[in-house]
Amino acid sequence: MRGKTHDLQETKADIRFYYGLVAFIMIIGLFFFFFGVSVENLPFLILFSVTGLGLILIGVSMIKKIKKMNTFVGYGVDEENGFLWSAVFEDGKVEPLEVFKIPFTSIQSIVLAPYELYHSVRTSDTVYHNYFYVPVVLLVYEEAGERHFTHVTFKTDANANVWLQRTQAAGLSLEITDEAVNNLYNYKNAADLILTDLFTKPFSFYGHIRNYINRQQKYDRPLTKYKKGESMTLNLNHIFTFKWKKYHIFIVSCLLMSLLFLFEQWYVSTNGIEVTIFSAVLATMILVIGHLLYSYTFKSLRAHSHFIIFGLSSLTYLISSSIVMLAFQLPNFDERFHFFTPYMIGLIPVVIISYLLRKWKPAHHHEGIQKQKNRMRNIN
Repeated sequence: MRGKTHDLQETKADIRFYYGLVAFIMIIGLFFFFFGVSVENLPFLILFSVTGLGLILIGVSMIKKIKKMNTFVGYGVDEENGFLWSAVFEDGKVEPLEVFKIPFTSIQSIVLAPYELYHSVRTSDTVYHNYFYVPVVLLVYEEAGERHFTHVTFKTDANANVWLQRTQAAGLSLEITDEAVNNLYNYKNAADLILTDLFTKPFSFYGHIRNYINRQQKYDRPLTKYKKGESMTLNLNHIFTFKWKKYHIFIVSCLLMSLLFLFEQWYVSTNGIEVTIFSAVLATMILVIGHLLYSYTFKSLRAHSHFIIFGLSSLTYLISSSIVMLAFQLPNFDERFHFFTPYMIGLIPVVIISYLLRKWKPAHHHEGIQKQKNRMRNIN
């Protein structure tokens, strides 16, 4: 095959290690088996004989798998005949067992992408992950009128350098993405998603693969990972800037509620009547609107967020009622508790409405919008 760039062949040292491991397992198995059949105690005879036989069978199955290690995949760029190829070779033989060719003219996209790997580190009180990223090339091509997807992997950085340099020298356009593509392999229409949904940009390969994806670099947190269905466009007219902080809403709510309570107490003491429906409705509106405004301040609205909001609303009521008690020198303000009752009764509908409002009219700082902006590489 012309233009071979690299292969994924196991080293002979690896194969010798695996054969040595199998030999060790089978020796232990034989020892257990013969020791088992030599004892007179029936339970021990069964235990050791079955264990030994099991180890022998495991060794036999491992031998079959190791024999397959004599075959490996090779990759190449045949500039003269105009195609990329991959082939299955048998160790020690020149001619491939199988060959797969992709003509240059049928290639629709060549994307260099990071593939995520990680290992867990356990300490005395926690477990954390270290993340690493290896380069992989995604190939989208057309065959018999249908779009297909395959990939090229590399054992070493040197392999990646050679393949990318040869591919670029052949006149093929390269693209790159910074989204880890692990999830992409799960979709049947991966070829279409690479062309329409995965963030990519053109690039020219110069120098070393480490300039683009460094498999030796360790990350404490994972990079952006491709996720199907996240829109690559945003209707900015549909998103607004919400500048209020929680303390803004708290101050305004306390002020409005205090004024309402003061007016209500003045009106009651002047006219000698109980609480008016008008004031009860206004108090409920202040608490409900405050809850909805509070919900917009959170980047990510979770269940516990509503407990925080409820606590702020309760504190608003307590502060406002305390102001009235001090202003009118009242021994208590317990009768005003039913101002708070409608809000408590309607809390679940208010929570639902808060989620619907955020979905219908999100703010720039909301987590979902930030993720989409990040995919668009626009974090303004």
